Formats: sequence, structure tokens, C-alpha cells
Amino acid sequence: MNPSILLLAAALAGAILPIQAGANAALAKAFGHPLTATAASLIVSIGLLLPILACLRTEVPGWRILLSPPGWAWAGGVVGMIFLTASLHIAPIVGATAFVALAVCGQLVSSLLIDYFGAFGFAPKEINPLRVIGVALMVAGVGCVHLGTKHLAPAQSNEAPVR
Repeated sequence: MNPSILLLAAALAGAILPIQAGANAALAKAFGHPLTATAASLIVSIGLLLPILACLRTEVPGWRILLSPPGWAWAGGVVGMIFLTASLHIAPIVGATAFVALAVCGQLVSSLLIDYFGAFGFAPKEINPLRVIGVALMVAGVGCVHLGTKHLAPAQSNEAPVR
């Protein structure tokens, strides 16, 4: 596949994350509890995924296949639930820009270490000055976003923050 298409797809996937944070915060407000909103969001995801799997005629894995991945491979679902729940708590308070900037910054720092150690199935990659400078610039960018935010009050909307 053309690498440019993959880069564009990654950028578009990232561009919709602020929508997810706002939508999930609205669910939490409506349902009265963040974990209920997380469950509802994940149910919608499963409801969309299952028909796609059926149309693609993917094979349902047997127990042997389900038990074959390393234990840490199942952490993706846990991490997704944690991120989803954190986003619906934090984004309404700090705003979409600050939340996404902080999330991306955290992802870059942890990704640099994951690459270096070759953790979680990734091939090891060196930490060189250019990569460190790139991450440092992102951290500085998060600082600029924070300084540009007047206060950590709920975002300017009619929505109350989730408690």
C-alpha cells in the first residue's frame, strides 16, 4: 500500500479523536456516570464492528487461536477503556485542544521508550537526537497550548463537566 495513503489515514484518524472525546462526555452527562458512557460507546463500536466482520466473512477464531497471543496483547482493550474514560472526564475541563495535545505528547514520550526497548512487539529503534528534539518540540507545544488556555474551567459550552 502507498505510504502516503497510510500517513493520510493516520492523520484523519487522529483528526476525529476530539469528536470522540466530546461525544463521550455528552454520553456521560446524559447517563450520569462515566463508566456507563464508556460501556455505551464500546457497545456502539461492537455493534458497528460485528456486521463488518460478517460482510468480510472473517473466520471466528477457536479457543486455540484465542489463547495463542501473549498475555500483554489483551491489554489493548484495557488501554482503550482507560483512554475513553479519561477523555470523557478530562476533555470537557481542559478543552479539546489541550486534551489532544497532552494525549499526543504522552503517546510520543511512551512511544519513544517502547521503540527503544522493542516492547509490545515493536522492533527496537534507536533514540537519536532528532527523535528527542521532535518529542521535546511537542512537549514545548503542549506548554504553549497550556499557556494559551486562560483557566482549567469547563470548555465554553452549555455542557457541565462530568463529575
